[in-house]
Amino acid sequence: MARLAIGLMSLVGVRQGGVLSPYLFSVYIDDLIKELRQSGHGIYLGRVFVGCVVYADDIVLLSASYNGLQKMVNVCSSYGMRFDIRFNPSKSQTAVFWKARFITFSLNAE
Repeated sequence: MARLAIGLMSLVGVRQGGVLSPYLFSVYIDDLIKELRQSGHGIYLGRVFVGCVVYADDIVLLSASYNGLQKMVNVCSSYGMRFDIRFNPSKSQTAVFWKARFITFSLNAE
C-alpha cells in the first residue's frame, strides 16, 4: 500500500526535538533570566540567584512569598509580550511548601 507523506515547513521557531532547540532556547531565554535576577525577587543562596531554574524548555520560578512569585511571573509575562514568547497557562503549575491555602497566579493576563 502506498503512503502519501506531507511535509510541513515551519517559518518560526525550531523543530521540536531538534538538536539545536535547547541551545537556541538558552540563548533566547538568557535575557529573561537576567531580568528575573535584577527584579529583586526570587531565592538566593548567599549571593547566587537560584530563583529561576531552566532545563530544556522548562522554567521553574522559586520565591519565598506569593507576592514575589507573582512579580516574577509578571516579569516573564512582560518579557514574553516583548519577544513573542507564549507561556502556556494550562502547562503551568504551582507548589506551596508552607501554608496550605489555594493560591492563583495571573499569567499572560489570563
